[in-house]
Amino acid sequence: SSESDSPSIVVIVRRESLGKLVLPLVAGGSAVLVAHAAVAVAVAVAVTVGKKLIATTGDNKFPHICLYNSLSSSGGTADGIEGLLNIYSNLLALHGFMAGFQYIALEGQPDLDDNGSVDILELLIFSFRFFGFLISLGGTLICIIVSEYLKTIQQEPIETQVRGILRYAYFFQCADYSAIIATFALGTTVNILLWKSSIPSYIAIAFNAVCAFLVLLLLRAFFVIIFQRQRSRLLYDDPDHIAALKRKKSMSFCEKLGGVIDLFSFLWKRN
Repeated sequence: SSESDSPSIVVIVRRESLGKLVLPLVAGGSAVLVAHAAVAVAVAVAVTVGKKLIATTGDNKFPHICLYNSLSSSGGTADGIEGLLNIYSNLLALHGFMAGFQYIALEGQPDLDDNGSVDILELLIFSFRFFGFLISLGGTLICIIVSEYLKTIQQEPIETQVRGILRYAYFFQCADYSAIIATFALGTTVNILLWKSSIPSYIAIAFNAVCAFLVLLLLRAFFVIIFQRQRSRLLYDDPDHIAALKRKKSMSFCEKLGGVIDLFSFLWKRN
């Protein structure tokens, strides 16, 4: 019979509870077309699995948002991983600058008062500088680890990429938190230095008050823009994400604390 009269073969791909993907293939047709169709089905299944893995965590950190949006818009993780690489490349530059800047400030030694003991303000300034340096140095190392991991996982299967990034998502996020803490340490050092200078006390108080107001304003902006995020984001409308959020809200404090500890269990558990 002619090619148009050839019988159709229906291939159904099952993946747990993800439903069925039906693909009609023409018997005797091109093997190349059949192979391309099979690859398309495999990619579609991997994308569905990846989105489900992200949604069921109930989290909305940078890795979750970037990967989910990438899978939804382009059917792959390339755009999401590229976005994460840009984020952590910028954080690496910030951490490196902060670490170098605070290391130079550490070269000075705390002054002694008239009794030969260390002045309390000098001790506070040195402590905050040292603490900020350690945090920035740690953030630098985290960004290096994250960048190397993301670059080496780019050619892996989609599900492998998603599972790996989700496993280390909170470790990735530590680079963001350490940048905030290091900046806070630097700002605190500057505000204490005001009391070591010869300016009048009322000016130092005024500068401290302005700085505190700006810090609260920026923390509020960070909370609204980064933590709350826009309600219309793709991930927030996913039924699995909504169900995961409800499940997390019903958990006790101890269960939530255990979940947070488990997020860093890769440090002492084998894969």
